[in-house]
Order: sequence, then structure tokens, then C-alpha cells
Amino acid sequence: MCILPYGRRKYVLSAPLDLATFHEIKGTTRCIDCHTGPGITGRVGGLIAGASDLVAYFSGRYPQPAVVEGQISDGNCLKCHATIAQKQDMSNHFHVFLSQWQKADPNAATCVSCHNGHNLAGDEKIKFLNEKDTVVICKKCHAVAGAE
Repeated sequence: MCILPYGRRKYVLSAPLDLATFHEIKGTTRCIDCHTGPGITGRVGGLIAGASDLVAYFSGRYPQPAVVEGQISDGNCLKCHATIAQKQDMSNHFHVFLSQWQKADPNAATCVSCHNGHNLAGDEKIKFLNEKDTVVICKKCHAVAGAE
């Protein structure tokens, strides 16, 4: 999905290519919903960044392809997915233990370590995870937990 200024769609995809287009096609999420933090502070920060990008674009100083500055924090994801850790079984154990790993290791994974919104190598059948990359992250967590 390519969005022109003021939210006018340039073209529409019928099938998602990545996690971002999956959310867009559903019609429930806009780019700014993921690219801003929680609360009014997050929204204002996102709008300021967007305004800066808009000025750069129209002045001809906008890099193509766009360069993403800053990582999307877990808080951005948890605005909509706050209940992700409630399902406490083995199929969801990563989400359940992620916050504990993050407390123990400053280099721990984040939501987007596995669920990269713009990674075309993700598989729709497994929530746009890139299985090869995700296995590496699994092994890091298991090593911290002593479960290797």
C-alpha cells in the first residue's frame, strides 16, 4: 500500500505482502498507528515526524527508498495487542516470557524483532514471521533462560 499525503491511496493491494499491508488491507490500521508511541505524546511525536518527512519530500530532500529512523517500540504494538501474553501456553510462550527476557537482557528482542512490518520475507501463514530469522531469536532467548 502506498499512501499519498493526506491519506489518499495511490494503489491498493488485494493480498498482503507484509505485516504492514496486512493491517492496511484489513482497514483497521494506518501507518501512523504503528509508527507512533502510545498516548498523546506518541501521537504528537509521530505527527511532527510526519510533517518533517512531508517537508523533506516536497523540497526534494527525501531519500528513496525511505529510511526508517528509530525502532518501533513494544509500546507501539501493545496499543492494539495488549492482551497478547494472556494466552499462556507453549504456542505463545515467547510473548509470555518476553518482558522477563527484556528485564534480564538489554539486548533482548522486541515485538518487531520477529514481526517486522516491512519485511517481505515474512510468511502470512505464521503472522509474517521470517522463520529463519525468528529461530535465531528463539535460540537467544532460550540461552538466556538456560533452556538450550
